Order: sequence, then C-alpha cells, then structure tokens
Amino acid sequence: MKNLAEILNSLIIQSKTDNLKWSAYPKEFLDLRMKVSFGQGVPARVTWISFLAPEMRTSEGFYPVYLFYKKENKLILAYGISETAEAKSSWPDEILNNKTKINEYLDNPPRYGDSFVFKSYTPSIKDNDVKYLNDDEQLISDDMLKNNLTEIINYYKK
Repeated sequence: MKNLAEILNSLIIQSKTDNLKWSAYPKEFLDLRMKVSFGQGVPARVTWISFLAPEMRTSEGFYPVYLFYKKENKLILAYGISETAEAKSSWPDEILNNKTKINEYLDNPPRYGDSFVFKSYTPSIKDNDVKYLNDDEQLISDDMLKNNLTEIINYYKK
C-alpha cells in the first residue's frame, strides 16, 4: 500500500467486510500520524482515516479526516472535529463560519455531523477496482484525490 488511491481503495473495500484490522495501513502520511478505524468489536457505520499533528488525538482534537459513510456510500474529506472530547483549539473561523457541516450535507449522519465538508466523493466498486465521482458525477483522478488531501493538510499545518 503506497499511494493515496491505494489506501482509499483499501478503506472502501475493507469497509464492506467485517474485517476490523488496520495494521496494514501506513502510520504516517505527509508528515502527519495516520490513524485508521473500522470499528472496535463490531464494524463501524462510519469508517475513517485521520491525519494528526503531534499534539492531536482522534479522540481529542481537530484534523483532516476521511469519513466513509457506508449506508450512504459517501466518502467525505472533512475538516474533522473530535466527538469524544473538545479540543482546546479548533479550525479557524473561516472554516467554522463558512463551510457546510456534515449533518447539513447528509440526512441524519450516524456520527461526526459537527465536522465540516471539504470534499465529497461517491465510490463505485467494480471487480475490486474503486472509482470516485464528485457530486456532479464526474470521475475524480488519483491525482485530484491526492491534490485535495494535500490542500487540506497544508491548510491544517498552517
């Protein structure tokens, strides 16, 4: 597993199984710690990959995150906000005041509704090959996926 497309494809395909193992995934991406979850004990309704600065934890903080809403078949690259414990700081006001919350974008999302949408994709799987479409149903290239993640991570690092 090397590039972002391979990582995301694995996330989407594995999310459709009962396999909760994440050890095959990279531990770092673009100088940030990378955490992956498929659930604990039982498969999660929303699987995710978070990208964390040294002082952040998925359970307490804010960070770029991919959230895969399985029932809705939506992969959202989000300005993530921890549900477990509120962090001392958060995304800048330009995000908090201008971006769409996930719970405004999806009807009754099971979790993470207070995070903000950066990009949204609809995965399509055929023969273990995953393609991604944007909201206009246009195909998203692997380069575009990587550019989107790089953009939000660079913003986060500032």
